[in-house]
Amino acid sequence: MSGQTSANPDGATLDLITIGRAIVDLYGEQVGGRLEDMGSFAKYVGGSPTNTAFGSARLGLKAGLISRVGADHFGRFIRETVAREGVDVRGISSDPARLTGLAFLGIRDFEHFPLLFYRRDCADMALSEADIDPALIAEARATLISGTHLSTPQVFAASLKAARAARAAGRKVVFDIDYRPVLWGLTALDAGETRFVADPAVTARLREAGRLCDLIVGTEEEFQVLGGEADPIAALKAVRGETDALLVCKRGSLGCVAFPGPVGDGFETGVARAGVAVEVFNVLGAGDAFMAGFLRGWLRDEPLETALDYANACGALVVSRHGCAPAMPTWPELRAFLDGGLWPQRLRDSPELEHLHWATTRRPDRPEVFVLSLFAPLSAEDLQRLARSEPSLGVLARDTAALPTLFAAADHPCWLGRAGDGDANLHDWPLDHVVVARADALGDDALPRLARDCRRTRRELLVEAPGADAMRRIYALGVLPDWWAIDAGADLAAAVRALADGDPLCRGMLVVGDVRPVLDSVAAIPAIKGFVAPPSGFEALVRDWRAAKAGALTRRAAE
Repeated sequence: MSGQTSANPDGATLDLITIGRAIVDLYGEQVGGRLEDMGSFAKYVGGSPTNTAFGSARLGLKAGLISRVGADHFGRFIRETVAREGVDVRGISSDPARLTGLAFLGIRDFEHFPLLFYRRDCADMALSEADIDPALIAEARATLISGTHLSTPQVFAASLKAARAARAAGRKVVFDIDYRPVLWGLTALDAGETRFVADPAVTARLREAGRLCDLIVGTEEEFQVLGGEADPIAALKAVRGETDALLVCKRGSLGCVAFPGPVGDGFETGVARAGVAVEVFNVLGAGDAFMAGFLRGWLRDEPLETALDYANACGALVVSRHGCAPAMPTWPELRAFLDGGLWPQRLRDSPELEHLHWATTRRPDRPEVFVLSLFAPLSAEDLQRLARSEPSLGVLARDTAALPTLFAAADHPCWLGRAGDGDANLHDWPLDHVVVARADALGDDALPRLARDCRRTRRELLVEAPGADAMRRIYALGVLPDWWAIDAGADLAAAVRALADGDPLCRGMLVVGDVRPVLDSVAAIPAIKGFVAPPSGFEALVRDWRAAKAGALTRRAAE
């Protein structure tokens, strides 16, 4: 899990549990056109409560999610992805009778973001009271319910059971109004972008939930629906008449206003924090990021103004990027953004921010990797045996003949690498395939181009280089590999210094070649994560590496 964590003084093991939508977002990769004209879609985790749990975990909160997903490929994708972020998935159940919900999204221009939901009888809308475990709810300092999961009687009952269980346990309840009229059956099915339709029945149901809450967060339009008033201030006053909850109103580019007490005759009567002036690229997901940022401060008992600043900054970072969940900032990224002074209005033009986001969101963490270098396929039996016995196994296909073994290794938690060059069509590669390139095979133009293609297509890059001088030359080109593979005969201490100087956020270095002569000197160096070696003697080399590392650590402890 990213960010800083601390034990909760009230005995809770989790900071937050969110309840509700868990779907797959399919984002059109082309910008500036209709959904009808999209040629390809990028797959991300989606659904407001899921996004909030995801974003909260990235900010260092201990977050959990209660929802249902289909017993299908997309359901497994959601579970695996949020778990890699550190989200507690005990509350996610698999529904064999329903499919995971989908949403198709696009970026038409700077003001229009078409959105099409495929949620008819989807898994998360089958959530029931039986799925709500009061003991799990009691583990969290706060439980978040959302508006979408109030739209039918069954999910309404499940959400209210969770809220009442939290209150009974002395925990806090958070309400994300999260109003999508199309999901209440109030618009045409292709009007998912519509954010406001007044409806008395919706107001009544939202109010019933709101009375149970300690914190209510929404846009001006969402408070108008909750309050049943056409004017935002009148709506906030109406809500205040029914609850003492902290009210936080999101106002887009104007920032946000919190009302911990009475609501006066204008927004200036609340605690206001100015918005962050950035170019809006994609508004979808910004509210979920806002919620995650606010909860990072509020649940850690930081000043209200600080929590609001976190919220505004998280929203600003997400509106500048493609996607919802993957755009969520990490705690190091949020701190750098707030402390870093002036940033360009078009945030994605900042190489520092973009690299920090990329480097702090690489998953899963890999503290060690032992890579099997293959020019020919390995037998299925040998792969199964190695994958079962070695949790840090990597498989590198250096030739197309070895691709069947690489593809089969996807069924295991292996590091997967694949030889690539400037002509590789990375869009054809699975996302978890690391692009492996030799520095001496690519020129000073081709390597930066390949590195840019890797980032654009969300692939990691490993560069094989002879030593420190080549590393420094490549860093000078602006290339920041995720991994290095350095010849065992090189000055490895100099290579470690080059890595530290060039990119302290690099995942690390692997040693390639005749590794045995350097085992005792490199196995315990933190920046060196493992090695790349052929099948012959591979398992013995793993054992010897671990023995050398244990010996080095023992000697260091005795000094």
